[in-house]
Amino acid sequence: MPISIDELKPPDPDDENREPAQGRVTAIVKVTRAGYVPEGVTVRARIDEEMFTASLPARLLAQVRSDPLVASIEESEPLQRID
Repeated sequence: MPISIDELKPPDPDDENREPAQGRVTAIVKVTRAGYVPEGVTVRARIDEEMFTASLPARLLAQVRSDPLVASIEESEPLQRID
């Protein structure tokens, strides 16, 4: 079954009609208030009082991004192993 190149493009994050992502994501989160953790987010490790690595359900990613106390959130990318 052939697919078009358009089907290979990542989804537009501003497209409100797209289906929510499934599973869990890991991310680096920076907040504007020391010690704040958005609802549904699990802290994996603290970098400092306003930055931490986190695990969260993918369906909550847009909600966390729009939280006024979240300065930024970046999904983690797996690193390639170098032997």
